[in-house]
Amino acid sequence: MRNDILLTVFCAWLAAQLIKAAIEFWFTRRITWRVLFGMGGMPSSHSASVTSLSTAVGLHVGFNSALFAVTAILAAIVMTDAAGVRRAAGRHASVLNWLLSDFLDEEEQADQTPPEQPSNMPPEQPSSFEMNIPLPLQELLGHTPVQVVVGGLLGIVAAVVYYTIAM
Repeated sequence: MRNDILLTVFCAWLAAQLIKAAIEFWFTRRITWRVLFGMGGMPSSHSASVTSLSTAVGLHVGFNSALFAVTAILAAIVMTDAAGVRRAAGRHASVLNWLLSDFLDEEEQADQTPPEQPSNMPPEQPSSFEMNIPLPLQELLGHTPVQVVVGGLLGIVAAVVYYTIAM
């Protein structure tokens, strides 16, 4: 089967991820697989994906269709979330990592063993060890508004280029 809309979204996502990896390589002179498959960074692959989806749907079924309206609203929600909630979660992870580094010494971080509680003390909140939280927490989760806009523009361009070539 050949689904031009899914192929368009995949191409936009892949282009964004390759651009991220190229930018990382430019600055560090090394290939970082985390950047190629991870979240965050310039440009936003989430934004590229949803704007290419919306643009491809508009090109395929028309920009006056209900389906285009649904995908356009989905794109707006995802892009707002990427620059808002997910970015804030990344900032929170950064602060938590900083706080944890102050309270844990290097041996505790390596072992991640929970401290012993005296039997007459009330139980404390579960530790990161008990909750299986990997330390350090991932900080690069969201995007700056510029990264979201660039990703969105990349998605639109990817869809237009794909449909120009495919049709």
